[in-house]
Order: sequence, then C-alpha cells, then structure tokens
Amino acid sequence: MSLHIDYYNNGILDNALSIDSIKKNACNQVYSANSMGGTSNYINTIIDIDSIIIRYYDGVTIVHFGYFTQAGLNPKGLAFNNARNLLNGQNWTSKSTNTKHTTKSELSFSITQQDYLNAK
Repeated sequence: MSLHIDYYNNGILDNALSIDSIKKNACNQVYSANSMGGTSNYINTIIDIDSIIIRYYDGVTIVHFGYFTQAGLNPKGLAFNNARNLLNGQNWTSKSTNTKHTTKSELSFSITQQDYLNAK
C-alpha cells in the first residue's frame, strides 16, 4: 500500500515537488534546512502552490487546495482551512533543534486511514 502526491502551481504539475510511492507507516523527507528560519523556508516554497492531489494505491484521489485557491464545487476537495489540508502549515507538527549558529527544522504530517476513508 502506497500513495503519491503531486503539487500544482497555476494548474501545472511541479515535478520537483512531487512525492512518489510513500509506503504505509513511512516517513518521507520533503525538505531539509540548516539555517535560521528553516521551517518558514519550506512554507515559502509551497505558498504559491494552488493544489496538491493525493493518489492512494487503489486510485482513490483527493485534492488539497492552497491558500489562494477556492475549493469551489469539488466535494472531494479540502479547503485550505481544513484541519487535514497538507498545504496548511498550521496542520503540521514542528520540531526544531537549535545550535549556536543554525536551526534545524522538521515538519511532520501523518496521512491517516481516516484521511483515506474520507477521500473515498
């Protein structure tokens, strides 16, 4: 069982950000920063993303809409303010490690079985 995540900017697939074949109960690193403000750097990277599409192993898909995109009439889409929207940085768990000169930041978001059931 795995899933695939595609990021779209102005309706065009951004292959540089796409994540392929995330296995069940796995963690994939999508961004790494060892600098001041590392967490905000990732958020700045995805702020212009209009949507992502998560495709589960059996073809079930769901759209997560970005900050500047209206969910519209898509009943399967998650508005930006939804607590399960992957593009909303407030929905992630943040962990930072500080040293004298740098900050290492890690953001986590778990896609759950309930997320899959909601997408069906």
